[in-house]
Amino acid sequence: MNLLIPVLVVSLFQVSYAESLSARLKQVIKKHHISEESLGLFVEDEGKEIFNLNADRSMIPASLTKIVTGAAVLNSLPMNIKFETKILAQNSIKDGVLKGDLCLKGGGDPSFVSEKMWYLVNELKRTGLSLVEGDLSVDATRFDDELFDSGRESVRVDRAFDAPITAASFNWNSVNIFVRPGHSAGSAAKVFLDPENDYVELENKTKTVSKSGVKSLEATRVKSGDHDKIIISGSLSLDAPEAVIYKSISNPNLWIGYHLKEFLKQRGIVLKGKIKIASCIASANVLAVSPSKNL
Repeated sequence: MNLLIPVLVVSLFQVSYAESLSARLKQVIKKHHISEESLGLFVEDEGKEIFNLNADRSMIPASLTKIVTGAAVLNSLPMNIKFETKILAQNSIKDGVLKGDLCLKGGGDPSFVSEKMWYLVNELKRTGLSLVEGDLSVDATRFDDELFDSGRESVRVDRAFDAPITAASFNWNSVNIFVRPGHSAGSAAKVFLDPENDYVELENKTKTVSKSGVKSLEATRVKSGDHDKIIISGSLSLDAPEAVIYKSISNPNLWIGYHLKEFLKQRGIVLKGKIKIASCIASANVLAVSPSKNL
């Protein structure tokens, strides 16, 4: 009989623990107004099921896919690998002039943002380049042509989280839209795209109002040929702080190309030609490299 007492106590403890945890989890779900129909949750302790809410139901995994993706990447690539974004040219630079095309080759760096673009352009500037007489090609062939994986939602939106993915991504393929009140009531609000570039066209339909507490801004992205147009409308109080809106872009390879052209211009490098999507010539020489951090 004495041998059964500890077993009975442990068993009662486990039941009490499971019931207590189950009750607390249900309270949390209710408190945050989460629909149990849209939630899957499973808790196990040393092989024993503690809590089960729709655990066997198929759902869209959303950001949890990063766990499986991360495991697959770590199984396939060395930890010290870096993803390099390069600028190449077939012809040599003579007296600051490149008589031919410049090529940006994307290496799949997901963290290639404005700071890294500056790093790349500054390295190119040190070659003595001041004029490109040809075109700027963007090479994104490190990845395939599928901008949206089939595992993503089938309906596209213009929110920043639904940005396309290529091997030549820049600033997460999304644009920052900053809005400040105009100089006076009745005037349009001041709208800024960051970074500024010729890929995105801006249409400002906003209005500054004298009444405090007004911020009814709306931004929409629409196609404009191969480019994008951002239409921003609504009202903003004269005393309102700066507001920011994020939108995805639709053509990431042109997007990065036009930004590179603008960054080159700010460092005194003029591009005479156009932006195009094309592979870099295999025998082209590397002029500048921006590496990512180690995997």
